[in-house]
Amino acid sequence: MVRSVRACSISETICEASIVVAEEQRYRAVAMRLERFDGVWQVTALEIG
Repeated sequence: MVRSVRACSISETICEASIVVAEEQRYRAVAMRLERFDGVWQVTALEIG
């Protein structure tokens, strides 16, 4: 279950987001960088902890 989401726009084509996810009795952090190429958003970096 997603507990929180924070997004930060770096430029018109780059966005970074952090997500806190709960799974059973454990919480995990997810960080991702999204970049827009030819009108399509793609995840270019992903960290799960």
